[in-house]
Amino acid sequence: MKRYFRVVREDFKRNNSFLSKMVISIFRLGNVYKDKKGFYRFFHIIHAFLDLFIIKLLIGSDIPKQIECGEGLRIPHGGKGK
Repeated sequence: MKRYFRVVREDFKRNNSFLSKMVISIFRLGNVYKDKKGFYRFFHIIHAFLDLFIIKLLIGSDIPKQIECGEGLRIPHGGKGK
C-alpha cells in the first residue's frame, strides 16, 4: 500500500482536474497490484469494478492496468483525449 500512495502522490502533483485524479487513482490500484496473489486479489476485484463502472462507463476513458508508467503520470482531460 505504501508504494501505491507514493506513486499516486507524485501523479497528483502533475494533474489538476478531479477526473484525471480519479482515473489515476483507479489505474494505479490495478497497476501496482496487477502481479500480486493471495490477499491482494481483493484489490483486483475492486479495480475491475471501479475500472468498468467509473473509468469506462462514467468517465469514458480506457487505460489498461498492464501499461507500465513511471511516477508523475500526467493524464490531461481525464484520459478522454481532446
